[in-house]
This record gives sequence, structure tokens and C-alpha cells, in this order.
Amino acid sequence: MALYGGVLSIFHSFFLRSRRKSRYELNEEYYAFLERGPFAHRVPDLKEGIAWLHVQKHEDWYLNSFDGLRLHARFFENPAGGDRVALLCHGYHSSGEHDFGAMFPFYWEQGFHLLVIDQRAHEGSEGKYICFGVKERYDLVAWCKWLVLRRSQSVQILIHGVSMGCTTALLAAALPTMPENLIGVVADCGFTSPYDEFLHVAKKNFSLPAFPFLPLLEVVCRHRAGFGFRELSTVDEMAHVRVPVLFVHGEKDTFVLPEHTKNNYAACAGKKELLLVPEAGHALSYLAALEEYQKKLLEFLEKHCGLKACAASGEE
Repeated sequence: MALYGGVLSIFHSFFLRSRRKSRYELNEEYYAFLERGPFAHRVPDLKEGIAWLHVQKHEDWYLNSFDGLRLHARFFENPAGGDRVALLCHGYHSSGEHDFGAMFPFYWEQGFHLLVIDQRAHEGSEGKYICFGVKERYDLVAWCKWLVLRRSQSVQILIHGVSMGCTTALLAAALPTMPENLIGVVADCGFTSPYDEFLHVAKKNFSLPAFPFLPLLEVVCRHRAGFGFRELSTVDEMAHVRVPVLFVHGEKDTFVLPEHTKNNYAACAGKKELLLVPEAGHALSYLAALEEYQKKLLEFLEKHCGLKACAASGEE
């Protein structure tokens, strides 16, 4: 019973809804974290990007998930017009501002409309349990279909996912129900499977053996959250991804090891590029190598997605 109680406690800490802190509180915590590290000089870029987003007009969009949750996103229409949409998919216990703050103006200047989603069990979206991409992949397909419905049949969708959002993006891109409007994925520091990531975290943070901890955790997960985290592998699903993928990972990432992205990249059946950032920790590649990241992304968009760089501003 003591073992089961411990597993149940860890399940609650891993899977329960993101803590209910405001975006402001989360951002302030993130700034403080960065200011203690080697990328303190990027905090002004991050603050500027978030402040920029907050003064842009947006529409609140809602849709119902396949299992009855009300999901929320914000759509920012670029006055430059066009059909490009960057769908930004944040990570575990995170938010769009946290993971993409410094990137909003960049996408805007490249003529993209922005769809900043709240993943299930985060921010404005309903849900009690975080499902590490297993259920979220269907939510992402639903958002892409909603974009086609709300915008036009000619909309061109680029999904940019970070951490768990990256895994969600890759798994969604592999689904046969994904609209053909998806033109590419930016896959930043995702994992090969929830099981592989839990195994790593169990050893690193809790010094727990895989057996019997993970089998017991999955029993609880299936009973409480309705899914098994060993039923899906991003590596296996990469064989079904036909859109171009730009893989990114920081080589100093100790939370999701770089080997995850390297394995996903090796298994990818379609057009692909890989950017490894030597000095970056988890989800910090953009801040660690701002210019290199932007340059690589622009090259990827032109080479594989047929989107040429532009100078649309949208600040008028």
C-alpha cells in the first residue's frame, strides 16, 4: 500500500492540471530563472516580445475536443494578410508566452498570423489531466481543421511545438486526419515517448527503478486519466509524418535528453533538418542562439515549405 500511495502521489504531481498561476506570475518566475543564468541578456528580448503580443488585437477561439473538453486559443490576425499561420504549441505546465515570447515578433514580421493555443489542462482550456501528447494530438488536428474552416481552404499552417508541445505536434502530424494544409513542423526538444521520458525523470529526480514503478504508474494513469503512456512512440509515428520537419534541441538539456530528438530525426521519413544548440538547456535553444535559430528557420521555410522570407511588419 505504501508503494501504491507513493505512485499515486507521483501521478498527481506529473499528470494533474497545470498549476493555476496567472500568465504574469509564470512570466515573472521565468524572468527570474533566466536572470540567474547565462542567458540573462535575452530577458529584454523575451519581455519585449511578450509586451508586444499583449498590445495586439486578438480573437478568443473555442472548440470542443473529441472527449468533450472546451479548448481555448487566441488568434492574432496579421494586417499583412496572406495565408500563413503559425500554430504555437507550448509545453508541459507552460504557456504560449513562456515558450514563444521572443518569437512572436519574428513570425509576425514573416507575415504569419498567430494561433496561440492553450493545451488541455492548461490556462483557458478545460481538462483535469495532462496526457503528454497522447490525447493532445487530436486536439491539435482539431485546431488545424478549425483554421481551415475559419480562414480558408488555402491556409498554410506551420506548427511550432516546444517540449511536450513538440511531441504533440509530431504525433498530430502523423495522424491521417491532419488536413493537407499543414506545410511543416518545427519540433523543439520533444521526447521519443512518454514512457522514455518518465523513465528518465524517475531515475534522475526520484532514484526509482523502472520496475515496479512504471507499470504501477501506468495502471493508475489508465484508471484515472484514461490512457496508457506506453501505447505510443514518437519514433514509430515518424514513419507516417510526410511534411517537412525542423528538429531542434539544446545539447545541455538534462530534462529531455538530446538523444530523444536525434532518434526522432533518424526515424523521420520525410524532408528534415536538424539544429543542435551546444549551450542550450531545455527549451532554451531560441534564446541561446537567436540569430542562428532564425536563420535556420527561414532557410527551412524556403527550402522545404515553399515560403520565402518577407518583411511584413504589421506594427502600423
